[in-house]
Amino acid sequence: MREIKFRAWNESLKMMFICPNETHSLMIADSNTIVALWCSDGIFDEIPIDSLMQFTGLQDKNGVDIYEGDIDEKGFVFTYVVDMGGWYRMKNGEGLQWHSQALRNGRLPLEVSGNIHQNPELV
Repeated sequence: MREIKFRAWNESLKMMFICPNETHSLMIADSNTIVALWCSDGIFDEIPIDSLMQFTGLQDKNGVDIYEGDIDEKGFVFTYVVDMGGWYRMKNGEGLQWHSQALRNGRLPLEVSGNIHQNPELV
């Protein structure tokens, strides 16, 4: 069972906030806004839903946690595809799903280079 944790990009402060699994709570107002995200660091209001990133349960080859919205060294973005029921690496509308055989020591054999909020030029 994977660890459930989130991080959120705060555009006005240009900072990423990590919310450990035991200290977060989400309240969704509608499909566009999260009313509140409570973390051990404080309370953040009106966080756009597209700035929230969920942990995939995987790590890259360097042991870095991989979150939704992370970008690998080949420009693929990690995302959850509801219709296909799983985590994918997407690029130009094409997706690659990883399988347990691709894991080495519990890690994917690739490196996270950035994320869609701080490094959009990598896509």
